[in-house]
Amino acid sequence: MTMLQARELLKGNYKAVAEQLRGQMLSAADNLEFELAASLRDRLNAVENLGQKQLVTAGTLADTDVVGYGETEAKACFAVLHFSGGNLLDKKKEFLDGVSQEDVGDLLEGFIKQYYTLTQRSPRVVLVSHPLEDEEMLAQWLGMLRRGKVYVQVPQRGEKRKQMELALENAEQELELLEKREQKTAKSLEQLAEVLGLDLSEKMIAEARARNADPRIRYEVCGIAEYSYPAGYYDLVVSNLALHYLADLDDIYRKVFSTLRPGGVFLFNIEHPVFTAGVREDWVRDAEGRPVCWPVDNYYYPGERTTLFLGQEVKKQHHTLTQILMGLIRCGFVLEAVEEAMPDPSMLDLPGMADEMRRPMMLLVKARKPV
Repeated sequence: MTMLQARELLKGNYKAVAEQLRGQMLSAADNLEFELAASLRDRLNAVENLGQKQLVTAGTLADTDVVGYGETEAKACFAVLHFSGGNLLDKKKEFLDGVSQEDVGDLLEGFIKQYYTLTQRSPRVVLVSHPLEDEEMLAQWLGMLRRGKVYVQVPQRGEKRKQMELALENAEQELELLEKREQKTAKSLEQLAEVLGLDLSEKMIAEARARNADPRIRYEVCGIAEYSYPAGYYDLVVSNLALHYLADLDDIYRKVFSTLRPGGVFLFNIEHPVFTAGVREDWVRDAEGRPVCWPVDNYYYPGERTTLFLGQEVKKQHHTLTQILMGLIRCGFVLEAVEEAMPDPSMLDLPGMADEMRRPMMLLVKARKPV
């Protein structure tokens, strides 16, 4: 969260900040930056909670970071929850490889020094999950960054302890998610002889290469409409949040059909037509900023749609459901699965998630080239 957004929150302008974060979240998802999108989603939920006054009292966590620690046999995770005015405004996580039997207090102290050296800021209170060897000395060091008194504490009860339990739970969840992602990636790569990753953005390709440098993966800066598509070459083609930027879906369908081997699968997700036909892709809201309805207009007129992202116009392409699905059938694909993505039931209690059940946002499709 930027300093400008933090100032707006302190002024009570939570609605404007929520709109900015929502735009950033959607843009990150469009660019396949899913971890960033998830982080922005968490911040958005926190800001919406602030406006609804659903979090803890301001006096208890006025300017506080809560640092929780979790570990597995191979990795550790530090989860940092930042509270201001009693409200959760930000969440960070850091992983540590090669965890030994070193004292947790030493690990926490080392992480805190490294973290706040990078951020160059310190809250008034830092809550830690485990005792440190010299909490007072660390508090003095943080005080020099803050230029004021800083308190380092291990909470035992009350609201502070509740928020520490939340940080500990976050650390454990992040470790579990990381382990599942790594296992899924390793299993997928075992079954693949060659992978090609395409993106128009050099930055996205650089980030993908940094995250996974497996020699079987080849990265190329290229638009999906411009790629050469060798005939009968691939077993699987995956398109992730890209097709709603293309005007001619049939052209891409023909190219993908050609490049797949018999029995090959085309798997993609695309913004749902109800979403792209939404007026400015936003809710109609009441005076308090609460969503009233999702307006749909000009549904049967495919073509360019303009949305607003942080004051800048972003252009997408609207396609009807008939165009998306019948285009595949006309090309010769056999539809095997069509799903309108919606939140998992376990997530519906999270702020803002219930509204995601009021209109579809994503469409997932699996199509196969006949043998």
